[in-house]
Amino acid sequence: MSVSEIIGGLPVISSVLDHGPLVAAFATFFVMFGVTYPLICWEWGYWLPLRRLYLNFLVCDAFVYPGYMAVAASVLADADPGNFWASSSWHWSVLILGTVLSLAVCWWEMRIEKYPLDVQLEPWKIWHTLTFPIAFYWIVSTLPIVLLQGKLWAICAVVSGALLFLATSVLDGWLPGTQKAQRRLMQVLSSIGVL
Repeated sequence: MSVSEIIGGLPVISSVLDHGPLVAAFATFFVMFGVTYPLICWEWGYWLPLRRLYLNFLVCDAFVYPGYMAVAASVLADADPGNFWASSSWHWSVLILGTVLSLAVCWWEMRIEKYPLDVQLEPWKIWHTLTFPIAFYWIVSTLPIVLLQGKLWAICAVVSGALLFLATSVLDGWLPGTQKAQRRLMQVLSSIGVL
């Protein structure tokens, strides 16, 4: 029985989990970072240095989300079928919630003038807006299984990823007063040769 059958996942979208942890991680990296970053560079007309990207995008889209999908594929291969996460209503609800959340984020970004309408219509932003619900689905639909049936190492990996997401969101200035902390962190990372 494939992983997508065990979890009752949506056809095509959840099949990324059927081919093992490395394929799940690579597919997630490709969808979230591997296409978005080249599109950004194409629009700017040159390869944008990684230090100019938002830390959340760089860390989470390139490492945390693919890492989570590798953990999820590993845990789900041994998961017990059944429970609420195996119902199609659960999977459709998560995908619909991800779509609504993606559109709400776009609206919020325009409202605070982070990304005005002309930026929202750029290819990289359209790609990110369209793939956000899929990535949200991959993560949220599998999260209960990973947390409830995963081993301690998997739970620790998920908690670490969540903390990295929160930390990079704060450092990117999503919360008031965090721009100074972000600049300082970028200076430290630059000084030790990471960026």
